[in-house]
Amino acid sequence: MELPLTSASSASTTDRPLRVLMAEDDEAIRTMLALGLEMEGLEVDVVVDGVEAVVAFDAQRYDAVLVDLMMPRGSGISVARAIRRQSDVPILIMSGHNDSAHRVVALEAGVDDFICKPMEPREVALRIERLVHGRVSTCSTPAPITCGLLEIRPEQRRATLAGKVLELTAKELDLLMVLARSPGKVFSRAELLRLVWSSNPDWQSVDTVTEHIYRLRHKMDGEPTATNLIETIRGAGYRLSA
Repeated sequence: MELPLTSASSASTTDRPLRVLMAEDDEAIRTMLALGLEMEGLEVDVVVDGVEAVVAFDAQRYDAVLVDLMMPRGSGISVARAIRRQSDVPILIMSGHNDSAHRVVALEAGVDDFICKPMEPREVALRIERLVHGRVSTCSTPAPITCGLLEIRPEQRRATLAGKVLELTAKELDLLMVLARSPGKVFSRAELLRLVWSSNPDWQSVDTVTEHIYRLRHKMDGEPTATNLIETIRGAGYRLSA
C-alpha cells in the first residue's frame, strides 16, 4: 500500500528537544515507549497506523520518525517510502521480526535504522539522537568531493559519475561520501557503521553496511567507469579506488 505525501517536513535542531513522530498500533508498546522517550528528553507525537503517520508528518515538522513494521492501513515500509520521496529525515523501523528479508526491504525504502523488539527506550533515544545529530553536523557549504569521474556535492545531496546523476538514498550517499573523502583507504564494516550510522556492531548488524555497498555498486554499474570503483578487501573491508 503506497501512501501519499505532498511536502517535506524535516526540522532543524537547535537547543530545543528533538521532536519525534511515532507510529505503533500496539497500545501497551506505544504508551511505554512514548513515556520512556519523553523521560529521555524527547517530544513524542503518537499515531496508530500508516495513514495517520503520513498525514501527521505532512502537517507538522519532525526531527525523526519511528514506525512499526506491521501496522493497519499501511506498513512501516510504505510510510518510509512516502516520507523518503520528500525528506531525508531519519527514519527508524521497529519490528518483532529480526530476519534479513525485512531489513533489506527497509533499507531499500530508505530507512536509517532497524530496531528489534523488545527495546529499551534509552537505547532508542540514543539511536535517534545520533542519527539526527549526524544530519545537522555540517553548517557551512562544503567543497565538492571528487575522485576521478565521481563528483559529490554535499550541500546539494547530489552525486554524479561521468556526468550522470546517481539516484541514491540518503544513507547510500552518506556512505559514498565517507569512502570518497579518503580514496584508497580501507574502511572496516564496523568503522563504516560508526561513521555513517553513528552506531556499532553491538547495536546494529554490520550486514547493514554490506547491503548498502551492494546497492551502491548496483546503481553505479550502468557506467563503465564504475568498474571496481568500490573494492572489497577480503578480511578487511572496503575502499574507493584511488
